[in-house]
Amino acid sequence: KYEKRIEFKGKFLEAVRIRTNAVRKAGREVILLGDLNVSISKMDTARNAIDPKNPSRRWLYGLMSDADLVDTYRYFHPRRRQYTHWSQITGARANNFGSRIDMILGSSGMVRRFSYDAGIKDKIQGSDH
Repeated sequence: KYEKRIEFKGKFLEAVRIRTNAVRKAGREVILLGDLNVSISKMDTARNAIDPKNPSRRWLYGLMSDADLVDTYRYFHPRRRQYTHWSQITGARANNFGSRIDMILGSSGMVRRFSYDAGIKDKIQGSDH
């Protein structure tokens, strides 16, 4: 079951990469958002450490580079540490020991024209995100 999930995820990520790159090559702008289930940098995890060899992270780095996408949160908040996911099993939210894995990525030219802050409303509760 785990192997099928990993295979499905790999196919899905590849389809996202192909579509995003095709849209960018056509000269159009892109906004990609959602639970990407991977932190971009050490600043995006309370552990202050990431595995650069993680396949999902490598995919994300490649996609951002190939399609010229910008992490909108980090664009507006280069030094701020906020998270979007906390383990419910360990009660990590109470100590703000989390990760930022929900993201809004946008084409670099478009992001520069944004006038609205891409903030995180971490006081609003409802799920582990």
